[in-house]
Amino acid sequence: MTKNNTQLHLIKAIFLAFGLFTAIITYSGCSSSSSPSDQSTVTTSTQMENSSVSASHLKSSDVITSGLTCDSVVITKARIVISTLKLHHDDADTNGQGTIKAGPFVAEFDASGATFLSTVTVPPGNYDRIKFEIHKLDDKADASLLNNPIFGDFVNGGRYTVIIDGKVYVNGASFDFSFKSSKTDNVTIFITPPATFSAGASYNLAFVFDPKLVFGQPGLRPLDPRSTDNQSAIEKLIKDALKALKK
Repeated sequence: MTKNNTQLHLIKAIFLAFGLFTAIITYSGCSSSSSPSDQSTVTTSTQMENSSVSASHLKSSDVITSGLTCDSVVITKARIVISTLKLHHDDADTNGQGTIKAGPFVAEFDASGATFLSTVTVPPGNYDRIKFEIHKLDDKADASLLNNPIFGDFVNGGRYTVIIDGKVYVNGASFDFSFKSSKTDNVTIFITPPATFSAGASYNLAFVFDPKLVFGQPGLRPLDPRSTDNQSAIEKLIKDALKALKK
């Protein structure tokens, strides 16, 4: 593959649907003889960075803000239910041909490395948006979800959209936790300037989950996900931890 440095962009987009999503998108393209000559090939994956969130060094005069805190949080796995993931043309209707992955599906992030989602072909052109929906499953409409190895955790005990598992450390002791949220949202990432996908070229789109943006507090100790008082604050930060990187 040959890198095409002319297609390098860096964009930051802030969304206020819940007041909680910052995305950083990096773009570059690389040519590939395996790509269809009249289409662009997009491979998507997930990955997690900074799985450990540690406390900052504090002076005795420092004041901890609201919510229970801890010494550190280590994330082993984060999962999000998404209905559809799409790229949108800025100048034409692609009639669904910009669909990267149709769902519902679970985007899973862990410390083991990148996890493959899909490889699709899309029409070449300028794309100005990535859209996806964080989606609740309906076990009443589909009872088989209750025993499904992928979706079961999202319907047993409640209808959840996000599950984050890991350990909390306090005074040298570790405690398991499973943070669950039922929040839903339609998310649009605007790409400015639009990303140009060329015919016969291949692109990688990686969605990155960064736990320090969910549980970390600048200059303060991490939020303790076991505390119900922190539920709302953590939910407002979850989408800050999603970064879309196209490289």
